[in-house]
Amino acid sequence: MEGQYPLARTRGLLCETVDGEIVVLDRQSQKACRLNRPAAIVWLHCDGRTAAGDLAAIVQSELGLAGGAEAVVELALEKLEALGLLATGADITRRGAARRLALAAAAIPLVTAISVPTPARAQSRAIRTPGPAPDPPAPAPSTRDTRG
Repeated sequence: MEGQYPLARTRGLLCETVDGEIVVLDRQSQKACRLNRPAAIVWLHCDGRTAAGDLAAIVQSELGLAGGAEAVVELALEKLEALGLLATGADITRRGAARRLALAAAAIPLVTAISVPTPARAQSRAIRTPGPAPDPPAPAPSTRDTRG
């Protein structure tokens, strides 16, 4: 991580902060990503002037971590780069998966990609919401007099 100065991509992105997480819509690819708090902290501090090694100290301070911040930053940078949210490729070395899995679940940076339908597709009835099929309508009550 030493010697890297990652820069967050901002052109063509719409961002909204919700409860410490950031939802990023890439207008060009029509993909949306949700950055959890650790990933959001890393992305917000990728200013091209802050070294990747210094990002670990920032993450450690803001999340109150006792250790493991380097792995959090490394994984976040890998995910951000893979999703095209970094302006320049960061040469990130891969560490063992066991080290990443050892982090507490709350500290693992999570970046979720979401497909965003085009406006025309979103307005059509072709999009179904998940869930059980609706119950069939009940039969209509008989109006015939059965008394005889």
